Amino acid sequence: MEYPEKIAKNIQRFKKHADTLRYLESLLISKNLKLVALTLFLICSLILTTSPNRIFSQPYPWLRKGTYFIYKVYGCTPKSFYLLKWEIIKVEDNIAYIKITLLNYSKSCVVKVNVLTREVFMNDERIGITYMFFERYPRKSKVDFLYESIGKLVWYTKHVAKFIPSEKGSITKIKVEISGLNPPGYANTPQGTQRIYVIYSLFFTLFYDYDTGILVQGYLSHTREAFFKAIERTGVYLFSYYSNYVLYDTNADLGPCKAEYSKFLLLL
Repeated sequence: MEYPEKIAKNIQRFKKHADTLRYLESLLISKNLKLVALTLFLICSLILTTSPNRIFSQPYPWLRKGTYFIYKVYGCTPKSFYLLKWEIIKVEDNIAYIKITLLNYSKSCVVKVNVLTREVFMNDERIGITYMFFERYPRKSKVDFLYESIGKLVWYTKHVAKFIPSEKGSITKIKVEISGLNPPGYANTPQGTQRIYVIYSLFFTLFYDYDTGILVQGYLSHTREAFFKAIERTGVYLFSYYSNYVLYDTNADLGPCKAEYSKFLLLL
């Protein structure tokens, strides 16, 4: 919908409140400012909660059409590595439409991603979780993290365990540790040495860019990246449950590099 049409629609909605506006006018004449303020607050709350076009708070600076990320993915596979590209083709509120391409095979597909939960949908079916991004500027050392388990560990002793795979993955929220906040951590990226933080558990270690929340490097064990699960539906099935991800290229701005961070700290 174009902006002139939205404005016209809003004007029509406000016309419905003509009686209320006349009431406000009478209050202004009587100088009853408290009632005026209360009435305006109630009107604004009603409009914001009932409008079908509520404003979505933008959580990521890179969340716009045309932004892409390419990863080198290593694993127990026939090829030494795969080039996995994901590109945003459309954004509607908290849903991003993402084109996923396996550059080694020129295979591609489109998925929908809820950027608030990282859940991935294909043909209206939830197929898993993406680990390609997480929070920006984390402050806590422990956070909730949505994770897809594809089995469970059975412990025989304190140090010996066996992984038992399951036929179907289970998506659950777990508590994870964050390191690299104080003192800050850094990692190499295509744009230089960036500040990062690390999320780790028994089944994964993920390095996220501090300024953008984008995955810079990561290791997954006994869990699956949903973007690869989507590619498998195109007929390519060459991926293992163990995989390493390294950001290879992007047109997104990852923020200041280490030298720029140092300059900023000197100014404080």
